[in-house]
Amino acid sequence: MATVNLDTRTVTIRLVFVGPTGAGSGTNVRRLHEQFGGTRRNRLHRFGPTGTDARSWFFDMSPQGATLLHDLALHVQLVSLPLDIDVGAHRQEVLRDADAIIFVADARRDSDVANVDAMLAVEQALSEVGRKLAAMPVVIQVNHIDDDTARPPDDVVFAINPYGFPVVPCAALEGRGVVESYETVLQLATDRVRAALTGQGVDARILAVARPDDPVDGDQVAAWIRAITRSSNTANRPVVQDEVVADEDIPSAGDVEVGLLPPEMVGFVPVGASTLEVEGDHVHLDVILRNRKGDVRRVHLVLAPRPALSATQLAPSSFERVPSPVTAHLPDRFEDVGQVAATDWNLAAAGLVGGAAIGALSIYLLMG
Repeated sequence: MATVNLDTRTVTIRLVFVGPTGAGSGTNVRRLHEQFGGTRRNRLHRFGPTGTDARSWFFDMSPQGATLLHDLALHVQLVSLPLDIDVGAHRQEVLRDADAIIFVADARRDSDVANVDAMLAVEQALSEVGRKLAAMPVVIQVNHIDDDTARPPDDVVFAINPYGFPVVPCAALEGRGVVESYETVLQLATDRVRAALTGQGVDARILAVARPDDPVDGDQVAAWIRAITRSSNTANRPVVQDEVVADEDIPSAGDVEVGLLPPEMVGFVPVGASTLEVEGDHVHLDVILRNRKGDVRRVHLVLAPRPALSATQLAPSSFERVPSPVTAHLPDRFEDVGQVAATDWNLAAAGLVGGAAIGALSIYLLMG
């Protein structure tokens, strides 16, 4: 649903990239984030249910000089929806207010069934929120045309394009066809919203608001997470968590090395990190340690936004050993050594290095 902010004179349009597992919906959003580095774009986010690696990718931007009608500036939200996210609430919340859809089909051999199942799943999810695919601006992107087994685009869309949607060939990993898909569907979406605003009888969903500022990117992600969590908060449904990917455009304040271990843990080295959580202005992190004898321990690290101290300034008394529960995803052989009291960190730093432990954290997050 396009949102017109009468105070800021902006129109926000949401474009959703959706497709079967591995088709490349998330790759499209990430490529566009790279492509539009010179525009007024915000950070790249990812979010999704626990218990799976599947994630939606999201960012928003204000294309330079783009106006929808008269003095109404254009603001665009781009979000991916891989259909291996099988949480109905997640699909519904992302699609509920979509203004246009880019269906990312897989051109590789033996993908026909996955493409058809994905198209049916999109229609079902839309129907559950009162929308009809045939009545929306849609572009079918045929991705993976660079694969050795790729079939011609006409063959790929034969069974999934009964409405005659525009088709754009694409090799998203190489960047070919990504911008073309975006520009094609954006044109369809803006034409539709413009027609609705000028009273041309088009059935487009428009929300008019009056607020001094448009929501920032994190606000939208947080709103999705709250809505999805409320809808799927039962014992047998995963809970959605938000993960923000660092933006390369944020100026770096440098690396900060902080003291990590209690004195009795000398000889142990970090071998992994997990359970990253943000609570208030503190960051909680479990670090797995091992010594040369093969003994394994876990320490709970709490990072707090205070002026950084050097490792030599941290007195032994600053380490408070409070037992913490073993989380379900950690092996029982990990023995707790307690909680390290608030260790200092630099809030402005884009990268945080706590010896090898923070390096292990970076690897963990990138693999997540």
